[in-house]
Formats: sequence, structure tokens, C-alpha cells
Amino acid sequence: MKLLIEGYHYSPKAIDSLGRLMGDLTWRDGTKSKNYVGYYYSAQLGDCVFFLPKVVLSENGLLFGRYNPNDVVDVEKLQENTEYGTSDYQFLYKFTVWLYRGLKEFVRLNPDSGIVKMKDISAVGMQGDKVSNTYLDIMLSLQKFQEENPDYFTFIVKNMHSGMNKINWTKTVSRENAIIQDGTPIYLDLVNKKRQVNFDEELLVIFYSILNYMKRVFGFEVTVNYNYELLTDVEFENWIDYYGEVRLKQIRYKYFSDKDLQLWNLCNNFFERATSIHSDKQYKDFLIVTDYHIVFESMVDELLSDKGLDIGDLKAQEDGKRVDHIYAYQGLINKNKIYYIGDSKYYGIGAPVAEYSEYKQYTYARNVIQHNLSLFLEDEKDAQGRRKNIGKTYLIYRDEDTDGYSITPNFFISARISEKEEDREYYEDKLQARDEIKSIRHFENRLFDRDTLLLQHYDINFLFVLSLYAQSNEGLKKEFKERTKEKFRENVLSFLKNDYAFFSLQLKPKVDTDEGKNDERTLDGMHRAIEKHFRSSIGKVFRPYSDEKFMYVGIEDNAKFYEDNHRLLAELSQDFIIRHYTLNTNPTDELNKLYQLEVELDSATSSTNEFIEFENVANEVFLIGGWRKDKNQQDWIHQNMMYNIRRNSNKSQRSGMVKKVDPDVVSAKYLLLYEIGTDYSSYEVYRIDGHNLRGEEYMRKISYNNPDGNYVVYNIKKMPRNFKPINLRKIIEAARIEEMEKRRKEGTLEEGWEEKWYGTPIFKKGKELIEA
Repeated sequence: MKLLIEGYHYSPKAIDSLGRLMGDLTWRDGTKSKNYVGYYYSAQLGDCVFFLPKVVLSENGLLFGRYNPNDVVDVEKLQENTEYGTSDYQFLYKFTVWLYRGLKEFVRLNPDSGIVKMKDISAVGMQGDKVSNTYLDIMLSLQKFQEENPDYFTFIVKNMHSGMNKINWTKTVSRENAIIQDGTPIYLDLVNKKRQVNFDEELLVIFYSILNYMKRVFGFEVTVNYNYELLTDVEFENWIDYYGEVRLKQIRYKYFSDKDLQLWNLCNNFFERATSIHSDKQYKDFLIVTDYHIVFESMVDELLSDKGLDIGDLKAQEDGKRVDHIYAYQGLINKNKIYYIGDSKYYGIGAPVAEYSEYKQYTYARNVIQHNLSLFLEDEKDAQGRRKNIGKTYLIYRDEDTDGYSITPNFFISARISEKEEDREYYEDKLQARDEIKSIRHFENRLFDRDTLLLQHYDINFLFVLSLYAQSNEGLKKEFKERTKEKFRENVLSFLKNDYAFFSLQLKPKVDTDEGKNDERTLDGMHRAIEKHFRSSIGKVFRPYSDEKFMYVGIEDNAKFYEDNHRLLAELSQDFIIRHYTLNTNPTDELNKLYQLEVELDSATSSTNEFIEFENVANEVFLIGGWRKDKNQQDWIHQNMMYNIRRNSNKSQRSGMVKKVDPDVVSAKYLLLYEIGTDYSSYEVYRIDGHNLRGEEYMRKISYNNPDGNYVVYNIKKMPRNFKPINLRKIIEAARIEEMEKRRKEGTLEEGWEEKWYGTPIFKKGKELIEA
């Protein structure tokens, strides 16, 4: 077998042995190359030539990173490498078979493709129909028959050999002299039943002789399982010349079972083709493609994309661009679907993606968004004001009120074959991200902006893609598709969770005596609140179409945007209940329950002794904060109905300081207020109704004692109902021990640290207070 690699520039000397076959290859700088992938058999050459895809080349231009392609045009030369040669040699034979099967599947699915060059001769099938086959197809069919029918061969051998080597008493008595001892004849020479070749066995001898020839000449991995006396090499050449066809036709009438006829047909097709090749020195058959990147794109698309998306401008876009892969899958904020848009990158092993490819990919995404928006705007509304065709002919991308856009993930996917022998597997996808997720944007810190797009590059095991595609197994394809889609989504979610902070926004309740008007009033208030904060929140807030009473804010968790982020959240807290939100969760039911509690507390006209169970606010954040008696802080808190914690300081670092946007700081709903330095047996409970960012000047205006730096100032309200009592001393002591261990690990545990620490704000969820 000969090997050539797609697009590789060979020296003329290296391909001299291929003769006129290479006469039409392109000359370039004294070399020859051809952008072919596939199989070519030539009677003149007397051998198969395989054009391998360039994915087998490493970045250094070597086959598997260790062979100069010029040196291994004859694949036998691989075995000169004593360390890897045998394993690489065996791998390549198996790989070429999968490669060929993949091309056959491509032709089946794309019969009119202009990139395919194919020449073969029709063979006769089981029912006398014409079957289009190359010489390689026929040999692969023979190999496949052996692999799939072990019971058939075992059954024949057992039947033929039953009774062999047993004594033939009739012939022994008639031919041999016996010795009489004590009246009993004893025969010293016994005649055994002789083994004769019958017609079943003859067909097996022919079959295994063909397999032996395939192994000897073309390197097929086949095993002759039974000890038959096979045709010698010289005899087999005579069978190829003419006798194989003649003999098979002579014994044809002996076979009736389907398996016998199938095997006879395979052997007959082989000798018919072999005889044609021997008698016609111009014979050739081949299956090659000229643009293998289209085949790779087709393979990935078959395994990943949704069907039927060629309609409209999703794949074949109006500006002439064509998307490689696109599918609808669960989005990143809630369960609403969005499009994931991909591009196949067919390069050598580890090759980087061209810079222009990234910008082209972003253009694909913008076109998909625009296509859906156009359909959205054309869609009529029903009596309830909802669009009629959402999720049917298009997906929703933009929230009409906030002008926020759904996050749109994009991906590249590149083929890879490992240089390591132990990693060359056909049954593991080895799908992994190559780099960190990249993003392109027009504005900083605007995740929900139309022009903020995300891109992840993946490498996938080419052998897995090839084998799964060639098998045409719908069950395995479906399994891979679901697994891969979920992995792509999870990777984007992981990136967003690491780089962004998310919060849910729920409009604060305004109680109406007419309960029927509450929903209408809430939606009305939502529209007004959105308009009020539109300028500061654009691109940072998104409201999913199915959750009209909720919005989500996403902020880039970067010190660079600390001030802007904190200011935005403080502003929004005046009109919205803010809670930390975890992507890929559905908080609707829980938020609605908490909302009802807010309504009950707001509508209470007087205090009551009825306790609120902590189980009902298990995920709400409690701020445990202290006041110092010597500074009259309690009077200031009661007078202003405010409580503050330090955000930063321009003079010194003191206890109570908060240095960055913390989800707990923003999401705190209740304040447990105690006096520092006491036994913590008594405390007050307040509701937190939003917060502001305040500086020293403002704090002086409201008579705060010696303001130092910037503060988060909470607006607090009295509780008409209280929570069940808790062991506050135990909670503060546990927090102190936790802080001590942290300082010990960091090497910052200094004498007297506790005195400064007491009064530091502690944030706990309701369920943590229950456990304490």
C-alpha cells in the first residue's frame, strides 16, 4: 500500500515509484502535491494508493510527528522505525479502512456532491442486482463476512469433521490380518476414516485463501481460524488469472442456504474483479474527494446539527455566508431555547485558527440573531399580547422592554489525531476546550448586549468522528449529540459563573385592596421601573420572555467595574428585591413564595407575636451586625432607620469593611442587630429595604459619628412579626473561629485581632441559622 497526504508537497524522487499515476499532480517549487483524500487502485501500479487527510500531519509537518512523508510513501518503510513502526503500520491499515467507509457514507448522504471523483465497476449482488463496488469494497465485504459470522464457520467445520479419525472396522477386517489370542481377534494395524474435501470445505478453502492473499498483499488484519491446506501463492495467481471464476461456477449448484450463497457470491465477485484487473493493465477504480474540509464539515454536521434548519436564513444566510453547524438547545438563563452556532476547522494537528475566522463566526451569529428578530417583529400578537409563533418558526432573542439580548454561544470544532499510540482510539470523542472562552463586544460590562458574543474552540478526536459517521448508527449519533450539546452548554455556564455575577430582580410589592389588580399593577410597575433605570442598566439586564415578573442582571465580576456595578445594584435595590441568582436554576416558585411573605409583612397593620419560621426563608440572606454603646450608634440607627457597613477606607483598615461587590451584601434581606461586647442574648430584627452607596460628606449630613471612607447604607424597616429565637452567641463564636483559622493559614494572625474583628458584618442564610 502506498500513502500520500493531502496537500503535502512531495519531492519528485519520493513518488517516482508511482509512475504515471502522479503525472497530473501540481508542481510547486520543484515538488508535487494534490488536494485529494481517498482510495485509488491501479492495475498498472499493482497496488492501492491512499490519500490521507492532512489532519495526520503535526505542526512540524511530520506524519504523527515523527515521519517525513517523503520517506513513507511505501507504507512498509514505517516498520523500519523499531520503536513505533509496527504499531503505526497496523494503525494506518485500520485507519484507511475507516477513512474509506467514511467517504462511502458521505457519497450516500450527498449523492450529487461535486467534490467526489469516483470510478468503479458494478458487481452482481445476491438477488442478481447490480451493486456499485470498488475492488476495496469487495475485499472489505469479505473481511466483514468473516467478522460477523463466526458461528457459521464453526458449524460447518464441526459437521465436516464429525467422525474423522475413528476406526473403519469394515476396511480393517477385510484388509488386515488378525492375531487370535484366547479366541479373540486382535488387529495390530487399524484403518481410520480418511478426511476428504467436500464442497462445503472447498468453499472455505477458497475463502480463506482469498483472506490470506488480502493479508499478504494489502496488509488486511485477517485470521485464518482453521488448519486448512490453502492455495499456494503460485496456485492463487492462476486462480486470479482465470481459474477462480471457472471453478466457482462449477460448484455453484451445490449451495442452497442463504449464508452459503452469500459467501459464494463474495468469492465470485472477488475473482471476477481480480481477473478483470489482471487482464486489463489500464484498469483502475477509485473514490476520492477534492475538498475534504467539506467532508469533515458534513461529518460534524451529521453528528451535531438539527435537521431542517436550511430553511430561511439560518444556515444559508442572505449575505451569501453559510453556517457550518447550528442547533437549538436550552439557553443559559432559563429553559428557553437559543441557537448554538459552530464552524468546523479542518487543519493539521494543533494548527491555530486564522484571525479572520473569528470575525466571520461573529458575523454568522449576528445574522442568526437578526433573522429571528425579523420574524419576531413580523409576528402578530394574540389577545393577551403575546406573539403567536415563538418557538415554532423562530426563537426569542430580545426583550422588548429592557433591550437585553439572550446570550449567544459560538464554537469552533477542530479535528485531532493523537501522536501517542495509546491515545488513538475510535470509541472516545476526547472532546476538550482548547483555550479560554473569548468574547467580542462593543461595550464593556454589557453581557446582554446584542454585540457581546462568546466563542469557544474545541478539539475532537477525528477517529471518533470518522467511525461514528461511517457506522451510520442513529442511536450512537443521538447519544453523542445530546452529550456534546450539554457539554458545550455547561462549559459556557462555567465561564459565566467564574467571570460574572448574576442577580434576580423582582419588583417590590405594592399592596392593593383589590387582589385582582395586583398582577396588572405589578406588570405596570415593572414597565415604569425598567424605564426609570433603562440608561444605567441597558445591556446588563435581561427579562426572559416567559418570566414577565422577573428580570436578571449580569455584571462582569472584575475590580475594574466595581464602582459601576455596585452603584447599579444600589440603584436597582430602590425598586427591586435583589437576590443572588445561580445560572441554570429556576427560582420562580421559591421567589413567588418569598414575594407573598413580603406582601404579608407590608400589609400588616400591627405587630404580632406569631413567629416566622426560618424554613420559610431558608435561602434569604441575613446580615448580623453590631453597634457600640459608647458611640451612641443605636440611637443613630433608630433615628435614621439605617444601618451601614464599611465599603472601603482611605485612611485605615477597620473591622466591618467590605471591599468588593459581594452577593451577600447586595442580597441581604434581614438585619439581626446586637450590641457588641455583651453576651448576645438579646438582639433586634429588621427588614432591609434596599441600600445606597454613601461617602463621608453624606454621612456627616445625617450626623454619623466620625465617618471614614465609603459605606453601604441599608434602609431598614421594623418587623411586624419576628423570627424564632436563635443562639446568636454560638453563631458569632463560630464565625470568630472561622476567621481565626483563615488568618492562621494566611499568616496574618496578630495579637489583638479579635478586638478589631468584633462587629465585622456576618452574612448567613436562613438555613444556616437553623443549623446553628
